[in-house]
Amino acid sequence: MNLRMGPCFGGRLLCLVLGLILFQLLGATQGLAQESIRASLAGDAAAFANRPSLSNAGYNLQLGPVLARFSASLGLEFNDNITLSENNRESDLIVRPSVEANLAWQVSELNALRLDLGIGYAAYASQSQFDTQSLLIAPLSALSFDVFVGDFRITFFDQFSLLQNPVDEINLANVGRFTRFENAAGITVVWDLNKVILTGGYAHYNFESLTSNYSYLDRNEEQFFISGSLRATNTLSVGVRATGGLVNYNHNFNNNSAWYSFGPFLETQLTPYIHVSLEGGYQGGSFSTGGLNNDTSSLDSVYGRLQITHRVNRYITETFDIGREAMLGYTTNTTELTYIRYGAFWRINARATLAFDAFYEHGLDSPSDFESERVDRYGVGANIDYRLGRHLSTSLGYWFIDRTSDLPDRSYYQNRALWGITYEF
Repeated sequence: MNLRMGPCFGGRLLCLVLGLILFQLLGATQGLAQESIRASLAGDAAAFANRPSLSNAGYNLQLGPVLARFSASLGLEFNDNITLSENNRESDLIVRPSVEANLAWQVSELNALRLDLGIGYAAYASQSQFDTQSLLIAPLSALSFDVFVGDFRITFFDQFSLLQNPVDEINLANVGRFTRFENAAGITVVWDLNKVILTGGYAHYNFESLTSNYSYLDRNEEQFFISGSLRATNTLSVGVRATGGLVNYNHNFNNNSAWYSFGPFLETQLTPYIHVSLEGGYQGGSFSTGGLNNDTSSLDSVYGRLQITHRVNRYITETFDIGREAMLGYTTNTTELTYIRYGAFWRINARATLAFDAFYEHGLDSPSDFESERVDRYGVGANIDYRLGRHLSTSLGYWFIDRTSDLPDRSYYQNRALWGITYEF
């Protein structure tokens, strides 16, 4: 979720601005692996496995045989509710420095090694207890190695992140820092038969909370997915996809589980300006019993996702995304998530771009004696980027989010604002 910025906040802000630059976490590729329960994420993993072969595009340096891109950013964020609280709201100014590196090495004609890494830090002007305790690792930082054998493309990967911001999690409220380390290591295989493409993969996923209050979420997962697609025409591909996973918690609060999903999907270039992606199917899961959350439910549900990308003209592109899926709950077996998301991107001119985002989410926990919640969240934001020169750019943005819960003292709203500047080497 991007941080955005809006109005000026007076002399205190201006004093800090003089020494600060934008924090901009790595905008990496789609996820290789995440919670196995989320069936639609298998499509993102398949997209990663089918990404284009290595090229010079996007890299601005060459270090011997290695293509590289480096950038450094520093930023200033104003946040009027850093602890996601309904009543005891606290505001602060946050300094966010970061660096990003993207490296690619064509080891041989058939082998390529890639590293995408973003690291950063967060320092709070008033509430120093929320300062980052170690360097943050940007979402979806990854090391991957591609091997081509005949019609097969094999990718070995290790994807990792160390995050702190709790606002991205629909289940959380009344928390200022949720530090967690995630790592997924595995393999994907693509068998390209021209009109037919078969894709499969496996990942071992680890989740570790570095915030003691959430250590009950620590777990490991074995994740699997397989899909087959047929290019029916030049503009239409259809196929089927299945996922599976085993979840094992380190502590006896949440229940261990086994998950699976299967269903069809299609992608079509409906017109030269409209691209449509549609998928859906069945999602099921069974849980062990005896966890302290006292949730004895199973999963017997459907998932679906519709994404429409519309290129209005050569300057404006918009995306509409609607879906429903289940994911692991925080204090329950599952949380069923229904969402609507809209994004628009406008290239105003050669230097300036404007982005707008809006979303609505509805989360419903499975029944539990401990804490079962119904949540509605919506948010809107806008961000403008301006290129000052070949290597230097600045941005200004604002983001608002509102969460409504049926449990007492777990609703909140938050305004965030960001100004910054980024240097690309």
